[in-house]
Amino acid sequence: MRSSIVFISVIFFAGFGSLLYEKVFASGSNFISSGTSVADSSMRPNGAYPLDEEISDSIDKKVIIASGSNTLEITPLSSFNNGLLIQAKNMVDNKGIPVAFFINDTASLSFYTNSQRRLQVGGNGTIQINSRLLINIDADDTKNVLRANGQARIDTSLSIQAGSDTEAFVSIHRNTINFNQTTDDGFSPYTTTPTAWAMNQSNIPVFRMRHPLNVTGKSWSNKSIEKDFLILPYQYGMAIEYNGVVECWVGEWSIHKGLAYYDLEGKGNGWGGVLWVGDDVDRGGVRATARNNTEFGGNVAYGELSVEKFNTTPNGDFRFRLPSTNNQFQFIYGERGSNNIVSKLTDKGFFIPKVAAAEDIIAPEKGQVFFDSSAGGFKGYNGTQWLNFDAGNNQLITGSHSQSANTIDSVFRIQHGLSSTPAYYHVIATSKDAANISYVTADDTYIYIYYSTPPPDGDNNLSWNWQAKI
Repeated sequence: MRSSIVFISVIFFAGFGSLLYEKVFASGSNFISSGTSVADSSMRPNGAYPLDEEISDSIDKKVIIASGSNTLEITPLSSFNNGLLIQAKNMVDNKGIPVAFFINDTASLSFYTNSQRRLQVGGNGTIQINSRLLINIDADDTKNVLRANGQARIDTSLSIQAGSDTEAFVSIHRNTINFNQTTDDGFSPYTTTPTAWAMNQSNIPVFRMRHPLNVTGKSWSNKSIEKDFLILPYQYGMAIEYNGVVECWVGEWSIHKGLAYYDLEGKGNGWGGVLWVGDDVDRGGVRATARNNTEFGGNVAYGELSVEKFNTTPNGDFRFRLPSTNNQFQFIYGERGSNNIVSKLTDKGFFIPKVAAAEDIIAPEKGQVFFDSSAGGFKGYNGTQWLNFDAGNNQLITGSHSQSANTIDSVFRIQHGLSSTPAYYHVIATSKDAANISYVTADDTYIYIYYSTPPPDGDNNLSWNWQAKI
């Protein structure tokens, strides 16, 4: 392209040579020359020949238009590029000189290949390219209109938009405008995400896609709020801002902790990915996370849902909701897709887990409840034994208990675990120091053992077997 532009300058120079007093000359073995404008052979470098002389060997021969030591050299057949070569340079230091083109407001400079215009420079300052543009690339793939090999810099914004795209486009902007700071200009990206953290700077970059419609469901005075999908930095990381629906058609949606993310728990044993569903005032919401730090020497492995604020304080109740009584809350054990329902909750009641027999539970825990399939009834563990929950709650409860004496206390109590004051209860001393019981009473929580004289001092020296029944 540089050669083509300089070639046009040759035409200009040739047309106005008499006004610029140029010398046109050539050198004996190196130049094609003209003697029509060079009368003095002493001004011909290397001995110039007139242009009307016929020279048989024209390879690397040059036509020179000179003004002083500045020249415009034209080589019709150059061994450098096997074609036309045009150079503007100074003949003294052999360095290039500036070349300028002046086009008025109504004119244009055009370049053609095979009768098709490829480049046009308008006098009004426009440059129109009707061809594929390759930058730092030799091979043309014939598909892309622009290919660049290297880093490109655009200081303000880049928009991808066709002439017909009056309401939808994609852009990358250097500046994001705070929604509350300026009025809408109809084009710029505006954010409702707080920018005070950046001292309200306007150089917050943003990736923006504009929807052709208003997706907010109401009329706003700002097109960006109505239509734009934004990705931009905010105080705690990156923000995605959109006032419509984002629907993801993916096989799986996976959220993980960044490998360099700071340990928010502060225990030095890692942190899982976290997903927040925010509340109305953006103070917190539902938080979902998962932990497994056993590979780092920790001892936690679980998944967790919680309702809390960002500062870890409470943020309301946790609700599980179904829209119809035709549905159930189900608790399932097994692989993905398993139908092994071990417990469920409906509007008809809570269905607790069923176990073949109490004896199958190796390490029961206090408060544990289940349905004993072999016994055909409900059972609960009170910390020492399994209790049958029959209709009248009339089972006999038995147990053993030990306690230390201090020569002062003369009344001791045993928690019986029944739902009300037992109608029957009985206590037998099983240690020497626990003998000589005076009498026994009971209420809805305890059985009380009374002594006329406080038992002797000792460490767990009092022991009893007891029974109770409603």
